Amino acid sequence: MQQIENEFDSKRAEADRLARRGAIMARVRKTVSVLLLLGIFGLVYAFRGDIQGLITAKLTTPQAGGAAQASSPKSAAAATIQGAQENAKTRDALIDGLAK
Repeated sequence: MQQIENEFDSKRAEADRLARRGAIMARVRKTVSVLLLLGIFGLVYAFRGDIQGLITAKLTTPQAGGAAQASSPKSAAAATIQGAQENAKTRDALIDGLAK
């Protein structure tokens, strides 16, 4: 009988220890997640100017982006080649339309 009581007490003590450990781990997880969230907010606040610049750059019109690309010689040549290709496509479409 004493052996059964000892086993029961040891199992209850083990369950209590696991419950305390679970509660401590839950607090640790909660603290880490709050600190992580505060860190993210801090980074966003610290780099808010850069983030706003990236957002406004994404919202600009395609014409403004094309004008910015034409500033370098390579991009100007690429724009010229692209324009020539578009003209060739238009010409080919007109010739095909007349041939039919």
